Amino acid sequence: MGSVQCRLPAECYPTLHTHYEEIGCEPVFGDGPCPLKYDCSLFMARNSSRCYLNGNEYEIGASIGNIYPMCSAACFCDGRSESGAVITCANIECAEFFRPPAPNCIPQYFLDDCCSNSTFCKNKTDDVTEVTCNVGNETFIEGQKFYPSDDDCKSCVCQQGYDGTTNGPWCKKINCGFELRSANKFRQGCAPVYYGTDRCCSIGFKCPEDESLEVVPAVVDGNASTRTGGIHWTDASLIYSSTGSSVRSVDRVGLPSQVVSFAGEIFAENWASPTWGDKCEFGSLRLNVNDQLSPSSNKCVECTCKTPPFVTCIQKTDC
Repeated sequence: MGSVQCRLPAECYPTLHTHYEEIGCEPVFGDGPCPLKYDCSLFMARNSSRCYLNGNEYEIGASIGNIYPMCSAACFCDGRSESGAVITCANIECAEFFRPPAPNCIPQYFLDDCCSNSTFCKNKTDDVTEVTCNVGNETFIEGQKFYPSDDDCKSCVCQQGYDGTTNGPWCKKINCGFELRSANKFRQGCAPVYYGTDRCCSIGFKCPEDESLEVVPAVVDGNASTRTGGIHWTDASLIYSSTGSSVRSVDRVGLPSQVVSFAGEIFAENWASPTWGDKCEFGSLRLNVNDQLSPSSNKCVECTCKTPPFVTCIQKTDC
């Protein structure tokens, strides 16, 4: 299963798509340039007793090897997790992580390596480089890493031929490691948490078992109207608990055959075989686009159904 290789147009952001792209979900478009949702059926159908990475499938115990661009070594398919097979790796510890370069010295890298391959020191007469890259108001030397301010999903290394763009062989798309390190989180229905809306990679996950949350229906033209847990809500006070144990004001006991009447309206749907393609799932909860999860214990995190099927959470930058 291949993943989306080209980043979406700029207008598709700040709705965040990186996790979908990396785990191989296919975008589903409407009339506009941005996906309305993603088809993750192939990802969700993966065998939980096997590991998957970059289109390859591994049995438990199989060696996956070193993944230098992601600073991971001795990776293998690990079957010890209760949530299913996961890829376990040792972290590559680069010398420059622990021992900063000497004054006036700069680590130099190849684009796909984790650790520096050499060091350039300005005060050494035998250290000479004629290749420089002007990026904004900064000048970088050959082999020096830089991160373009206009594309948070790119990592670059100054190279001969750099033309001021991020589309050449001097830049690559950052791999956030969603498939490598977090596939089991998505299998568990967890939502990625991003810091702000302009970051490429998430900073963590919020999972259904972390705490009991509720759906807050989106307000459209002053009225709350959504479909959650198979019932048509027309009042924002009707909230279905993520524990699946209770529904305020409306009792779901007897569904799917029971027709429930509330406030003069009738609510009934087939509980057993709903179509959730246009909804986000979070544990037992189903959210329409723009529905939110009730505020959690962390008031700085806001979780919304922006692009199904996964909820996306944003850590506010002003908290």
